[in-house]
Amino acid sequence: MIGLEPAVGPRTGPSTRVWDVYVAAVSVVAVAMVFVLDDNFPGNEYAAAAVLIAISLCAMAFGGRWEGSHSYGPGPVAYATAVMSAFVVALWLAPGALVMLPAIYPLLFRSLPIPAAVIASAVISLAPVTLVVVADGVGSDHFTLALVISAISVVISPLIGVAITWSTESNRAQSLLLHELETSRGQVEQLSREAGVATERARLAREIHDTIAQGFTSIIALAQALDRDIPADGPARRRLGLIESTARENLAEARVMVAELTPSLGSQDSLADAITRHAESASAATGTTVRVNPSPLPALPTATEVALLRAAQEGLSNVRRHAKATAVSITLSTETNAVCLRLVDNGIGFDPTVTREGFGLQGMRDRAAQLGGSVTVESSGGHGTTILMRVPL
Repeated sequence: MIGLEPAVGPRTGPSTRVWDVYVAAVSVVAVAMVFVLDDNFPGNEYAAAAVLIAISLCAMAFGGRWEGSHSYGPGPVAYATAVMSAFVVALWLAPGALVMLPAIYPLLFRSLPIPAAVIASAVISLAPVTLVVVADGVGSDHFTLALVISAISVVISPLIGVAITWSTESNRAQSLLLHELETSRGQVEQLSREAGVATERARLAREIHDTIAQGFTSIIALAQALDRDIPADGPARRRLGLIESTARENLAEARVMVAELTPSLGSQDSLADAITRHAESASAATGTTVRVNPSPLPALPTATEVALLRAAQEGLSNVRRHAKATAVSITLSTETNAVCLRLVDNGIGFDPTVTREGFGLQGMRDRAAQLGGSVTVESSGGHGTTILMRVPL
C-alpha cells in the first residue's frame, strides 16, 4: 500500500550518479593541480595524487551505503572520518590537494546529520592553516594565504551544505513520490480490472436470471398446468413428471449460478453477511444444511474480502456438484497476522493424490497467492473435505 515507504537510497536514482561524476571530476582536477602547483607548493605529488584518487574511488564504491542516511550510526561516522583523514593526508603530502576540498563537503553533508556535517566541514576547512602552522609556524610565507582560504571555507561550507542537503532531500522526496504514484497506478489498474470483472459477472447473472431461469420457471408452470389434463396412470404422466423434475433441478442450478455471479459485497454488507446470504441461497437450492460461524474481524481490504467470499462461493459450488454432502460448515476467523476461511463438508470426499483439482480450486489458490496467502485442501474417501484459505492481514 501507499503507506509503506520504500527504502530509497542514494544509489537508486540519477542524482547519486551526478554526485559521483562531480567527485570524480574534482579529484581529476585536484590531481592535475598537485602537479601543476608543485613548483610553488612542493610536496610528494605522486603519493598525494594516489590518496586523492583513493578518496574518489572510496566515495563511488562505499559512499552509496551511507550517503543520504544523515545519521550518527557507526557506518556514516566511520565513512566521513575516513574521507576527512585521507584529505588531510593528501593535503599534508602536497598543498595542491586543497583543490579537492569542494568535493569533500558533499560527502560529509550527504552522510552526516546537518549539525555534525557543519562541525566536520569547519574542521576540514581549518586544515590548510593548521598544517601550515604545524609545519612552519605562523611565520610561514604561506600562512596568510592559508588563513584566508580557511576563513573563506569556514564561511561558505554551511551554505554549500544547505544547498547539498536541500538537493538530496528534494531528490529523495521526488523518488518517494514517483514510487507512490507507481503504486497508486498499479492499485487503480487492479481496481479497474476488478470493477470490470464484477460488472461482467453482474451482467451474466442478469442474463441467466432473465432468460434461463425464467424459461425453466415457465416449463415448470406449464408442466403443472398439463398435470391436471393427463391421466394419472400412463407413460405421458411419468414423462411429464420427468420434465418437471428436470426443469426444477436446472432452475436450482441457474439460481446458484446467479448467486455466485452476484457482485461480491453490497454497500451495507459485511463479509460474514455476504457469505451467510450465499449460504442460505445454496441451502435453499440444494437442501444441504449450511452453517456459517463468523468471528469478529478487523477491517479488511476489498481484495481480501472478495477472495474470501469467492472461496466460500466456490466451496459451496463444489459441495453441490461433487460432495453429496448433507451438512456444510463455514468458519471465518483470525490467526496470527492472517484471516482464515475454513469450509468443511461431510460428503464423500476424494483422494487429492489421485483426483486432479478442478478450475475452481485452482482459482482459489490463484486469488490467495495474489494476496500472499495460501489454500490447503484435506480430504479422503468417505470422510468429507476441508478447504482452508489463509490471507495475510
